[in-house]
Amino acid sequence: MAGFKEFSFEHGDEHVGVKSKRLKLEQGNTYRLSFIHFPGIEKGQPDLDAEGPKFIGAPTHYLPGVGYVINKGPEYTKLAGEPPRSRIATIVVVWPTDKQGQLNKVRLLDGEFEVRAWVLGDDKYKTLKQHNKEFPFGHHDVTVTCTETQYQKASIGPCKDSVMRSLMTNPKGGQILERIWAEAQELAANLGNEVGIDMTIEQIRAKQAGGSASGGAGRASVGSPNTAVTGNVDGLLDNLLDN
Repeated sequence: MAGFKEFSFEHGDEHVGVKSKRLKLEQGNTYRLSFIHFPGIEKGQPDLDAEGPKFIGAPTHYLPGVGYVINKGPEYTKLAGEPPRSRIATIVVVWPTDKQGQLNKVRLLDGEFEVRAWVLGDDKYKTLKQHNKEFPFGHHDVTVTCTETQYQKASIGPCKDSVMRSLMTNPKGGQILERIWAEAQELAANLGNEVGIDMTIEQIRAKQAGGSASGGAGRASVGSPNTAVTGNVDGLLDNLLDN
């Protein structure tokens, strides 16, 4: 049947029980991210020279007992009691670093990186858009320093280079890239679910009446941008990949 996947115990059931692939920032930590949701990602050939990565978004409401719901008209606004807020999502690779955001090359080569959906609001999007003009994300990573966990407040700054581009131009980065492409393609197919749930008013009311709670990451805001950090990634990766 279309849309369904057949599996059995230990055979194709790896997806069962898998936790959310959404990026969750922890206060006091600095993360290094490469954008990966570029045109061509569906073929495993993202165009890092494109104008910028792709995003998906919608006006949403956070409703207790339901979660984030897509606003599809005035009746949704009336039910929520306030105007909708934008939720925007893209796909990033979270590289292994220390708490200060310094890349750990050994852990990277051991496969400790993560492919995640990054959900953000208008403020973060505008900050990223401005950074991309001067530091295009196909050539530069970003560092994100979390200043508050509950509402995912963070400051964002550009890096001098891109781990992703370095891997794509290194012939020995193939195994790492294959895993990234596969996970990114899976996320891209369901990215809308990270933004919000598409429900009718009747479904929302039924869910609220049932009292089944659904988690959500709160609204985000952005602090002051960091300065550019990190050294030359190409040389560091070349040395490790040649070992």
